[in-house]
Amino acid sequence: MPDWGKLSLILLACVVIIIFLERWFKKQFKIPKSEGFINKPVNKVHKRLEILLIIGFIIGYVSTGSVQLLFWFFISLYILRSLMQWLFRREQKQYILELFGLVLYLTIMIIFKVMFM
Repeated sequence: MPDWGKLSLILLACVVIIIFLERWFKKQFKIPKSEGFINKPVNKVHKRLEILLIIGFIIGYVSTGSVQLLFWFFISLYILRSLMQWLFRREQKQYILELFGLVLYLTIMIIFKVMFM
């Protein structure tokens, strides 16, 4: 059973670090501010691929009941978004933030696995 106080503190620290690092990345690489909190697809192909990824996750989860699929879903989502932004909007440099998000996600998952499993 995880210690919820410790878990809350770690999550809070991660959120604060992520906010500061994201601002630093935006300033360092001159990445323009995004137009909202939700990531918008680059084009119709990107939108359809994300929908297929979501449908695939739902089907996989319903058929297996494996929570580990969520881990792979987010990895796939970050990779897809990074690739599509790099291919079609390279000049905006948003793909750097997506790759940064992927690295952070993997780091946080490793920390939680080591601490709570």
